[in-house]
Amino acid sequence: MPPVEKTNPILTPELRAEYLRYVFGMPASEGTRIELGDAPVAGEQGSIKPKPVNTEWVLTKIMRTSDGSLDGNRFFLFNKQLSSSLSENERFQMLRFWLGRAGERYDKSNWNMSPAEEALALESVSASGMCTDINASFGSRLSDALGFRPARMVVWPGGDALGHVVLLLQDRGSGHKFLADYEKGTRLSDDWNTACEQVSAAYGKVVPYSLALEPSTAFYQPPSEKVLLKALGWYGDKVEEETGAKISSFDSDGSSTISFIKPVKNFTFACFALNTPFSLSQAYGARASLLLEDREGRRKEGILWLPQLDFAAMAAKTGKSFYDLEMLRLTPASYSLFPTDNFEVRAIPLKLELASSGLNLQPSGKAGSELGFIVHGDGFNQYYFKVLSAYGANPQRFYRFYNPSVAFGVEAGVVQGDTQVRAGYYPGAMIEQGKVEANKKFSLGNGVDFLMSGEVSFQDNSRVWRMGGQLSMRLP
Repeated sequence: MPPVEKTNPILTPELRAEYLRYVFGMPASEGTRIELGDAPVAGEQGSIKPKPVNTEWVLTKIMRTSDGSLDGNRFFLFNKQLSSSLSENERFQMLRFWLGRAGERYDKSNWNMSPAEEALALESVSASGMCTDINASFGSRLSDALGFRPARMVVWPGGDALGHVVLLLQDRGSGHKFLADYEKGTRLSDDWNTACEQVSAAYGKVVPYSLALEPSTAFYQPPSEKVLLKALGWYGDKVEEETGAKISSFDSDGSSTISFIKPVKNFTFACFALNTPFSLSQAYGARASLLLEDREGRRKEGILWLPQLDFAAMAAKTGKSFYDLEMLRLTPASYSLFPTDNFEVRAIPLKLELASSGLNLQPSGKAGSELGFIVHGDGFNQYYFKVLSAYGANPQRFYRFYNPSVAFGVEAGVVQGDTQVRAGYYPGAMIEQGKVEANKKFSLGNGVDFLMSGEVSFQDNSRVWRMGGQLSMRLP
């Protein structure tokens, strides 16, 4: 980030009064409050509107340095200095005001702008780029300056030909949650799980990996996404390959699933159906997995595991409408090294996960890597520790893929026969700072098993509990 001019004071009483008069003195119609359920979709067809009176004059005063040049970074420093004297509602209204001004100049031909360039575009009343520039980059930095923790979230507006990025916000003081989308915005539930489901329901479609853009939310899965991954058998370390039918007979969150899995050598086919009380109310579909393995490497020199490809297609329902949903997971390769007979070091340089809804919407995605240390005991006993990384969008220029933001997490677990326990810790996480999961399988005879599961998620200062049970029948 370029250095901010220090010698020329920014927040003077006169400039503060003029700035507040400009922002809060506009007619009420300039900003619109929306209610969830009204599909708060900002139009992406905008053109540059006639410049509002005094916009460039107020911003010029803020961004003018002592040598007469303009520095867009001063805009954010000014708002940070000002924010301590404003209420939560005033700060949120101010964020929406500037997002709205930038949204009036939406121009998809001028994209991948930095927050400072967006501020300068406001001053010159010129093109402001796309939603990724306005909401994701400019909005994230401005909301941070105004005392909010931002998270960029992908949504698929119903009937829109494009994907869209909005802001999920948490006030650093009160902990209250908000949604911001250009000049539109609303207060969300104080519970993170409910807040994320509210956003998905409002826009009309559930987007898997919707929060993977942000390092602080990269390891969190909203309830709809978690239930879907469990139904696919994609939740956890690897795809489930056990032959047979599985029925989730009870779940404390009110969801239920049924699936059938049939592996044949390196190929696995499965079909599933789920019903939930969340924004993804129903889903019916199938998935296929292909695993190639190179066994030619000698054990102590390492074993190269070649690509694993998983694909799923389904009909999903949010609200009253069904829509198609396709998901893809790809692990190009992983490498295992055995320093001793029972100790393994496993590296996965890249894991890609994508989701789309038809050909018109841009896909949502998640990328990460993993380094694991595994101690293999007798039989199926295993102890492991993993360092995880997740790659998000660049905070300055959204589409600078070669320089992503990075988040780190650690997980440790133990497998003792039919008992599994796993714990995760995610430093700096905005929503889920940690979690503990436990599973115990009971054999009921004649190829029938019952799996009891429980988990606790640590979110802010609260704990979110979940219990479940799964009845499975192994087939020959």
